[in-house]
Amino acid sequence: MTTLLEKMYMDMELRGFSPKTVKVYSQSVERIASFHGVEPEKLTVDQVRDYLHHCIIVRNLSRSYINTSYSAIKFFFETTLKQQWSMTDIPRVKKDIKLPVALSPHQVKQLFDATSNLKHKTMFMAAYSAGLRVGELLDLRVSDIHSSTNCIRVRKGKGRKERYTLLSDSFLIVLRAYYKRYKPTDFLFPNPITGERLTSRTIQQCFSVQKVLLGFPEDATLHSLRHSFATHLLSSGVDVARIQKLMGHKSIRTTSVYLHLTNQDLKHVISLLMLGRSLMTNLQGVFNSFFDDFLETNHTLTYDQFQVANAIIKCRTAELGGHANTCDGCGHTSIAYNSCRNRHCPMCQSIKREKWRIDRNADLLNIHYFHVVFTLPDALNPLFLHNKRVLYDLLMKSAAKTVTLLASNKKYLGADIGLTAILHTWGQTLSFHPHVHFIVPGGGLCPFTRKFKATKPNFLLPVKVLSRVFRAIFMKRLKEFFEASLLIDSTTHKPISNTVFYAMYNQAYAKAFVVFAKDTFESPVYVVNYLCQYTHRIAISNHRIVKITDQHVTFKYKDYKDGGKSKTMTLKGTEFIRRFMMHVLPKRFVKIRHYGIFAGRNRPTKLAHCQRLMKIVPSKKSSDYSALDFLKLFMNLDVNKCSKCESGQYKMVPLADFIKVDTS
Repeated sequence: MTTLLEKMYMDMELRGFSPKTVKVYSQSVERIASFHGVEPEKLTVDQVRDYLHHCIIVRNLSRSYINTSYSAIKFFFETTLKQQWSMTDIPRVKKDIKLPVALSPHQVKQLFDATSNLKHKTMFMAAYSAGLRVGELLDLRVSDIHSSTNCIRVRKGKGRKERYTLLSDSFLIVLRAYYKRYKPTDFLFPNPITGERLTSRTIQQCFSVQKVLLGFPEDATLHSLRHSFATHLLSSGVDVARIQKLMGHKSIRTTSVYLHLTNQDLKHVISLLMLGRSLMTNLQGVFNSFFDDFLETNHTLTYDQFQVANAIIKCRTAELGGHANTCDGCGHTSIAYNSCRNRHCPMCQSIKREKWRIDRNADLLNIHYFHVVFTLPDALNPLFLHNKRVLYDLLMKSAAKTVTLLASNKKYLGADIGLTAILHTWGQTLSFHPHVHFIVPGGGLCPFTRKFKATKPNFLLPVKVLSRVFRAIFMKRLKEFFEASLLIDSTTHKPISNTVFYAMYNQAYAKAFVVFAKDTFESPVYVVNYLCQYTHRIAISNHRIVKITDQHVTFKYKDYKDGGKSKTMTLKGTEFIRRFMMHVLPKRFVKIRHYGIFAGRNRPTKLAHCQRLMKIVPSKKSSDYSALDFLKLFMNLDVNKCSKCESGQYKMVPLADFIKVDTS
């Protein structure tokens, strides 16, 4: 070693560099000088560039190796030689961003069971149960084990930081057996010949042998046990900030890399950060448990249905991204994942429903209201199932036309009435039962006098007349659709034949089209609150799902044939999904519609005129509030307020910016 390299060696020691860094930097400078056959101090920028280019193109060395050489020569000239050494013409190589390799709990157990050498087994268990780096493991001393407080003292962590980490009961049992046999006095895992610190190559080779025998991933190393420690703690619901302290990370962003493991890495890990996929007793849990089996049983899905299933599975998981909230007061950090916002997802309806409620309050009339339901004979169900867009639209328009037509008749009311319609397609047991709910004000605007004409408080229109007119309008249009070849047969995927169509047509026409009218609502505000129960409801809500087992799903339902008693039903998981999929609406199909004076084009004119007649001042709409104000006023949610200290304010950062990939 030349005198200058010795001086560089001394400079690095004075800077407090680790022995490994001192050795690597010295060797790097020697290699660059040897490559060009010159003394280190005579190297030029072009020569350094040629060497780095040779390492990248010819030798195909890693980016970390290239950057280490860059840092070494830079330190040599700027610190040791104290020369202005411009490296601006040679940019650093961008490092490969790699996610850590974590073993599953089953693989970790396999490793422990397969390792017969007690010393090696104890070292593997120490690395996993305490989350130790290889150097930290080899630097452990007997005095660092504190069995009375169940903790391990890490003296020489990365950056020369000390910390305490976990000493698990299961590891302590194995450690005591190891101590009894080997009786270490200073280093916990010493070299058996010299008694000094063991080299890292020894234990790394032991792990490599077991990795091959057990068929672990090729890129798994002893350091993967440390990654597994952090990943499994997160899976158990331990807070990221606490894991940061146990791991000895300087920044919580480094710890957060474990939130970004791929699905393949987490296949065998039960992750609470993914909302406990297979453990949650909700609709998402059902799909996570049975959707693959459902696909394997040859069930055919439309593109819309598959999109819905995919959205429900990914909702509020890392797959949709998210953001990190860090409190500016206590420093508490929480991760929030994005929702799917699909209208069939039970976790994404509350804000939509509240916005709809606020907007409809602005359209209220100071009059009594009626609840009217239009249903169809079940003989038409097969036709509806395979012609949803056409027939759902026909059902809603026919029912609305029935009410507006009869209401405009002088025999009954003689006024332009308003309607709010909501399409539902399910029964309590997820059976297919298409029907339309209407909320109708008890009166309308007279087209001649331009005055509001009210109905009797307990009577809107005769139900039997509604039923007959509805059947006539609907069946006439249905026949026209058939004659125009707009109806598809589910078996042939071609226009339905005469025989099949008229068999269903005649059977349905012979039955009554049931129309149900409910008691009036005295309070207009209560009308909207009541209607919200129907507007953004899906086929089944999460609170109705009672239990999910390996094969079955149990849920609650009301048996209206037995006085509305609450009962439970158990279905196979695949059958549950099949029933749920029947109720997926066609994409962009509008299931909430407004007719008459409530229609969009009539609100500024006819509805506004009715409100002026009643001296009603319309309330604000949801669009008049900012998103944060709306959540605070109507949802009682302050998303900026820290949920832990309740005094600090959250600073929101996108998850992609928050996570800094660092596998140290």
